[in-house]
Amino acid sequence: MGFMGAADLGSGERTIKVTEYDNGGFEVRGDVYLPSSIVLLTRTAFLWRPKTLDEITMDSLRIFTVVHPRPEIVVFGLGRSPDRLLAPDVVQLLLDEGIAVEQMATPRAIHTFNVLTDEDRPVGAAFLTLEPRDLDEELGGAPDLAPDVVASPPPPR
Repeated sequence: MGFMGAADLGSGERTIKVTEYDNGGFEVRGDVYLPSSIVLLTRTAFLWRPKTLDEITMDSLRIFTVVHPRPEIVVFGLGRSPDRLLAPDVVQLLLDEGIAVEQMATPRAIHTFNVLTDEDRPVGAAFLTLEPRDLDEELGGAPDLAPDVVASPPPPR
């Protein structure tokens, strides 16, 4: 389980915030709609393959352990109203790297992520959509260029 593509949203001082969401995706910065689960870093958004809690694995979260700067906290949005949390080994991967973990329903997680971003904290996020969606169908069956990655061109400037 990995990433299908990234949207580099510019190199200025502008950080990512989720401005809207619906059952199947997220709008970031008020102008980019991502029709799937997503991973967010300070200035980059990734389409993310997991669509259910059971599909979140250590491999699907490794990005948080290799990026620089590394987030001090990762906020997980686990869907509309999760009845359970991430697997302990998945959480432990991040804790072992010195990264704190917060888990909650996706709407609360979006709010928490945006507040931490406003505080200029090094934060990451992984949000499941409110209703599970098959990302491959949403993207028209995009072929894999690497085992779990489909590259997307940078946005026009």
